[in-house]
Amino acid sequence: MNCGTFTDEQKIITKKGTDDTDIDVLCILGSKALCVQVKSKKLTEFSKKGSFSHLQTDFKGAVQDAYEQGIVSRSKILAKESKFYDENGNLIELSESIDEVYIMGVTSENYPSLTHQAHTLLEKKSNEPFPLFLTVFDLELVSHYLKNPYDFLYYVRQRIDLMDYFKADNEMIYLGYHLENKLWKLPNNDFVSLDNDFGGAIDRNYYPLRLGVDITDEGDSIKNRWKNEDFDILCNLLAKANEPKVTDAIFTLLDWDGPSRDNLIKYIRQIKTQTIQDNKWHNFSMLSNNKKGANSGVTYVSWENDNPNELLDRLLTLSKARKYKSKGDIWIGFGSLRNSPRMIDTFVFNNHKWQFDKDLEETTNNLFKNKGQGTVFNLDKKIGRNDKCYCGSGLKYKKCCGKERQ
Repeated sequence: MNCGTFTDEQKIITKKGTDDTDIDVLCILGSKALCVQVKSKKLTEFSKKGSFSHLQTDFKGAVQDAYEQGIVSRSKILAKESKFYDENGNLIELSESIDEVYIMGVTSENYPSLTHQAHTLLEKKSNEPFPLFLTVFDLELVSHYLKNPYDFLYYVRQRIDLMDYFKADNEMIYLGYHLENKLWKLPNNDFVSLDNDFGGAIDRNYYPLRLGVDITDEGDSIKNRWKNEDFDILCNLLAKANEPKVTDAIFTLLDWDGPSRDNLIKYIRQIKTQTIQDNKWHNFSMLSNNKKGANSGVTYVSWENDNPNELLDRLLTLSKARKYKSKGDIWIGFGSLRNSPRMIDTFVFNNHKWQFDKDLEETTNNLFKNKGQGTVFNLDKKIGRNDKCYCGSGLKYKKCCGKERQ
């Protein structure tokens, strides 16, 4: 994540030359930005003794002012009509592709009940996003467990998006729950109150972190709860692409549950092996159990040679058609060359909401009249031995890619 630190003297300036506000830390990750405001305000003794008027004053200095600064900064970034300067007065060229800005506030002093107050006392308009407020220790703990910038920003997004859905006493509880179960909405629940026990799952790191003691990941079951090395490799390969929408693609993958992730990797490896064995191109398409509620899926093409242009052309055609036929709102296309050791060599991403298209309807119907265009099934469901193989051969799974697993 690219981060730039802005001093108090540096401003966001509109085209009219008006100083609007300043940003303490601005982090850019592809199409997403994180605007961080740092405050040193702490609770006074009057607030600790129950004075509501003093509590309101302290809250305004620590949270409300920082939030309002963040709102101004967010609107200026998204409007793309202002100039931004670093601490040396140099102009910063922000990407035109930034489509979301998350607001975070950090207090450098201990602030009891910060999580609760930031939700109940905050004054905000209904159409404005929630912020995420952390103490500096909360931030240290979250960054310890979520070292990968995509994992970190995904957590920030989930906390903000579900601010009215999950309730807990402190950030450690939210983090503990996320590491064990992920911050995803539960079926048939209007809101969820998290038990303090979730915070206890990461308690063992509290004092060692404060004392600066290094802690190994070995034996830390909560940190390895969702560990899938091949899935991490896939996300890391995506992250290397010089394309802003990579962040959206990775967030989509992180929205998938464990079985969906495991099955995706398994079928990628099997279909690449199939291409090596028969020198033919194969593909599959999958619908995922997306926890954001969006209808998402993936198309994978294992190409018969090492021509990247041929691969991309076929991948674009199949991904577009599969997204439309499946009425998907979010679709990722992955492609690999025959002799490449990598799981993916190229990718396409489309998050335009599905809508009827007469021409595409006809094109898609004609395309899938022929064999060899792959089979669609749910990623989170195990494929049956008598189901059609996902590689597009037309054979049953047990007589094709599933043969080597018998």
